[in-house]
Amino acid sequence: MAASFDTLRFHLGRLGWAGVAGAVLIVGSMAYDAGVVRPREAALEDQLNRNAQARRTAEALRAQAASQADAGVAARPP
Repeated sequence: MAASFDTLRFHLGRLGWAGVAGAVLIVGSMAYDAGVVRPREAALEDQLNRNAQARRTAEALRAQAASQADAGVAARPP
């Protein structure tokens, strides 16, 4: 454990404060992406899928109503 900590300190020392700050920003950005952005994108994708399904269902119902109306007009005697 101590050897890995020493290795980490060595590499962080080589990076300098600016490098450490950059590494912290990168790790923080990755954590934010995994914790906030991806779940939000998944929720939006689910909503888009539900909206698309609702549009398809509404279109099918309109087509069915139109065909029934056409059949009713054709069945009436002149």
